[in-house]
Amino acid sequence: MYPHFIQLFLILGLGLVVCPQFNHAWNAKELSYHQGKSDVWVAVAGKVYDISKFYKAQHSDIVGLDVTSDDMLQLAGHDLTPYFPVPLTLGCGDFVSNNKVFLQNANMTLDVPTAFHWSGQQQSVTTSDLHRPDWYTAQFL
Repeated sequence: MYPHFIQLFLILGLGLVVCPQFNHAWNAKELSYHQGKSDVWVAVAGKVYDISKFYKAQHSDIVGLDVTSDDMLQLAGHDLTPYFPVPLTLGCGDFVSNNKVFLQNANMTLDVPTAFHWSGQQQSVTTSDLHRPDWYTAQFL
């Protein structure tokens, strides 16, 4: 009797111990269900965000680059990881100390190019909060 209990625990219970948030995993299809005007969700770097209220507000602090809710709705239900590259000094701080070093995706075509967010040293608009070296971790995340 006990060997079966151990096997059952290993099959069912260990999964809950190792991955307690297993029921919070999303795939692209599930994320795509959240594209309505009152149900706007996006993913970035493996995390899902409900931006149902945020998308309606003007959040750009770059003069001449206003963001409309229609602009944001184009991104609803999508993985936006390519739109928010992590500055290497934040993502790989043990290996990269020069804040001018960055990676750029080759042959990347974004559906909404104006939604791309360079941050830190790569943000050319120095008056924007995006130019702060810790914007990605302090503000965005």
